This record gives sequence, structure tokens and C-alpha cells, in this order.
Amino acid sequence: MMVERIDRKLEVRDETIPQAIKRILTGRVLTARELSQEIGKSEKVIYGHLEKLVKYKNVIMIPPECSSCGFVFSSRDRAAKPGKCPRCRKTRIEPPRFTRVPDDHRSAEIFR
Repeated sequence: MMVERIDRKLEVRDETIPQAIKRILTGRVLTARELSQEIGKSEKVIYGHLEKLVKYKNVIMIPPECSSCGFVFSSRDRAAKPGKCPRCRKTRIEPPRFTRVPDDHRSAEIFR
């Protein structure tokens, strides 16, 4: 079965990578890998921009979670996936996911 893919790459030549990330994440929850594929830039570049967007509260990061024991990396500030779980030492970690904070809800408690 073929899945139809919407072309959401940089729509406007003057659109920056952070603008494209914010546009693509509006109403969606994606990993850095998925963003990388949609924008057409490397994951490393995407992670750099995501860390800044999370810092300035334009994007929400849903923390990574260990698939083995369920440990949630809630205090982690880095956007990249951790190497291994501090509790069980396994490497089966779900990567962080990101979503767009609507402009009119930036200070809302539900996004903290």
C-alpha cells in the first residue's frame, strides 16, 4: 500500500529552518528524524535549531522514554536522544518528540 506524502519542504525560499520547523510542527507531534526528512536537512542541523526553539518556548519537547523500564528523561534539556537509560542501562530509548506551541497559548499552564 502506497502512502501519499505531503510535500512540506521549505515552501518559500526566504523561509528559515526554524520557521519551517514551527510551520511543520503546528498541530503535529514529530521526532527530529521525521522533521529532518520533511525539511530535507540533516538531523544534526535540526537538533541544533530544536534546542533553541525549546529554550525560547516556541516548541514543546516531549521527553525521551526508556522502552524497557519506562524511565522518563524529564529533566533532560538536550534535544538529542540519550545513549542509555540510567536505571536499567539498556539502549532501547524512544527519541524525544516535538510539537508546536500555539502563539496565543505560550504561557498557558497546560504546556508547562
